[in-house]
Amino acid sequence: MRLSLLALPFAAALVRAVHYRDIPYKIKESIQGPPRGWHRNGPVPPDHRIELKIALPQPHFPILEKHLWEVSNPKHDRYGAYLSKEETEALMAPHPETLDVVSEWLSSYGIEEEHLYRSSAQDWITIRVPVALAEEMLDTKYHIYTHSDSGESIVRTTSYSLPEGLHEHVELIQPTTMFTRLKSFKSTLHWSNTVSSGSLSPSTGTLTGTCWKPG
Repeated sequence: MRLSLLALPFAAALVRAVHYRDIPYKIKESIQGPPRGWHRNGPVPPDHRIELKIALPQPHFPILEKHLWEVSNPKHDRYGAYLSKEETEALMAPHPETLDVVSEWLSSYGIEEEHLYRSSAQDWITIRVPVALAEEMLDTKYHIYTHSDSGESIVRTTSYSLPEGLHEHVELIQPTTMFTRLKSFKSTLHWSNTVSSGSLSPSTGTLTGTCWKPG
């Protein structure tokens, strides 16, 4: 009996994991195609590691905005009474349910707390995973896109999805549909002399991604 009781939490965790992976997916973000100047070259090697940033909703952000307006207004009684770092982060923090739901979703793909980085306000989660896993998690397909003027190549998709129950707990995930060339989202291609831009493979080309490091 004691063994059975000890096994209950693990069984419950397994049920949750299966549940999140079996929920129907719904499109979270989608664009018609790449912006002008960007052209699709081909798929990304499945073992290429991509750094995903997951933004979580901030339900108390309107209160934070109100505070910021008041302390910045010379005519307000609270002028100059700035919030502490802890107070600011508390108003930026996601709802506890959101933290639990997103953690359970990540755990269902084997991504535990020690495999991720959280911002100090816990409103951003950063994970580094193989493209093949990212594609499974987001029900999408990543491709290499090259800019016709600069020759720069990045890894993006034009659409991604999440389990329906996760939509209200995730604001956005990048890099996905955003083609803005931010350093933390950028990937660079290094081609061999014999490889065309449409036929990248792990054996003929090297795809390297910049690694965002928490400050």
